[in-house]
Amino acid sequence: MKLMTNLTIIIVFIFLFFLLFSFQSYTKADSIKDFELDGFGIGESMLNFSSEKNIKNNIQPYFEDERKYYVIYYNKNLKVFDDLEIYLKTNDKNYIIKSINAGLYPKNLDECLVKKDQIVEEISNSLNIGFNNYTNNHSYYKNTKIPTSDGNLNDGYITVQCLFWDEKDKKKHPMLTDNLAVQIISNEIEEWFR
Repeated sequence: MKLMTNLTIIIVFIFLFFLLFSFQSYTKADSIKDFELDGFGIGESMLNFSSEKNIKNNIQPYFEDERKYYVIYYNKNLKVFDDLEIYLKTNDKNYIIKSINAGLYPKNLDECLVKKDQIVEEISNSLNIGFNNYTNNHSYYKNTKIPTSDGNLNDGYITVQCLFWDEKDKKKHPMLTDNLAVQIISNEIEEWFR
């Protein structure tokens, strides 16, 4: 009987030990480096995913002059998202990822909102962070309202947005594409945006 009691204590101890360590992955994330989009993370080298030649060939022509940062387009071997826009620092030979914008292309705004809520819930549960939900007008395309969810971390934030453009804005700017965007934005890039 004593052997059974000791065995029970050991089993309970092992169970509690396992339980304690299995839940450590659910502790609150402090850094945007704790999060990845389709295997890409802030602080990693883009050279882990692409050649220097491909990086240079996929620079997006968003800016007319050379800036402190630039954006490349990437859509190879992605499992979750349709494409990525990755922010890199000009003249950084290590091509360290500073920010990521992942895109999906739902058919309509309702589908986008459902997917946005699913993504926010998955991120919130996996990183144990809260999100603020709001809708604002776009800063440049004034007729477009953007349903947004933001989650803050010590060194940046995660944003999930449904960018479905108002018809008036689409008429003025026919290149606008409706999409769902998931962004990991470092404080470094946020300061540059400002």
